Amino acid sequence: MTKCKFQVFILAGLLVLFTPQAIKAEAIQSNQRGVLPLRVMTFNIHGGINWSGVFDLNSLADCIRENDPDIVGLQEVDLAWSSMSGFHDIPSELAERLHMYYAFAASRERNNGYFGNLILSKYPILQQWTCLLPGNLEQRSLAFIQIMVGGEKINFLTTHLGLSESDRLQQVAVINEFVNQVTGPIIISGDFNGSDNDPAVKELKQNLLDLQEISDYRDCGTFRSKDGTLNPTSKMDYILVTPELSFSKFQVVDNYISDHVPLIAELTLQLSADK
Repeated sequence: MTKCKFQVFILAGLLVLFTPQAIKAEAIQSNQRGVLPLRVMTFNIHGGINWSGVFDLNSLADCIRENDPDIVGLQEVDLAWSSMSGFHDIPSELAERLHMYYAFAASRERNNGYFGNLILSKYPILQQWTCLLPGNLEQRSLAFIQIMVGGEKINFLTTHLGLSESDRLQQVAVINEFVNQVTGPIIISGDFNGSDNDPAVKELKQNLLDLQEISDYRDCGTFRSKDGTLNPTSKMDYILVTPELSFSKFQVVDNYISDHVPLIAELTLQLSADK
């Protein structure tokens, strides 16, 4: 059964060290230029466990800080879930270290611990949706936020689709239905557990641009094989956008912080004259 939860996001992810004045100044500059720059990132963080099997939140935080995204979608995020992570509260710890707002969508719960998807944002989160997706195997979720940048409402989603084709098709149907209810530019990020030829991935990409597919990294995998290489057939992670968003740069960041690698996209949106 699909359960979608709507929340007005006011204080839960608000960091007192963040300065709203800086946000306002950047928005004004974007308006003056007539274009809106936006840097986005997606990363399956493997519960904070690196390629060597060690929990390493420091390297993860450093990776995000160095790549300086405005919005980040993270999958396989641990909130007091696993002994391997020392039962850390990864969402709040990352948000505090990076001075970002956050929204966490739990997929599963056990013993007061949670596992799911996380969005970090430099901009205040206006609204947040958490949607539990259908499927017959592991429970999956969708995290969906809206932010306002330069007077423009941006919709950002991150998810981790299921292991079976049947589950993924059901989940994509719900995501598409959800997306059709909103207006404004849309960015969908995440680990889709399928290559470009997967039916569910094809369905999700019908009205969206796959930025990696039209970049110099089109033949690069995003999940490491057992020997540590990025096989071109191991593409599982995506950043998809609606056509009104264009991109100036796309990058697959080759590191060993997880069993996946992060993707970075620099986007631009032409602002209308009355914005």
